[in-house]
Amino acid sequence: MRGEGIDVCDQDQPADPGRAILEVAGGQAPRRLVNELAATIAAGSSRVALVVGSEAISTVRHLAVAEDRPDFGETAEGDLEDRGYGAVTGSGEWPHRWS
Repeated sequence: MRGEGIDVCDQDQPADPGRAILEVAGGQAPRRLVNELAATIAAGSSRVALVVGSEAISTVRHLAVAEDRPDFGETAEGDLEDRGYGAVTGSGEWPHRWS
């Protein structure tokens, strides 16, 4: 996209997020993140947001029984908000209440 005033892959200016979110697994997660991050942009708390996702169930199943498990650990600057594994709370109750 060079020449159009936007360069989304500029190696001279790598992404340096001030905040990263590990969202819970679930079909509602992408929409919830888009809504939440759009609100932060509208409020002026952020200028840009990027939502990405992946699914690795077969990889997790394979590695759960593998003898040699790779280390996927990483470190990065900025805040990391880990929202947990799923929609069920530790008490076993669903956090969503339908009226």
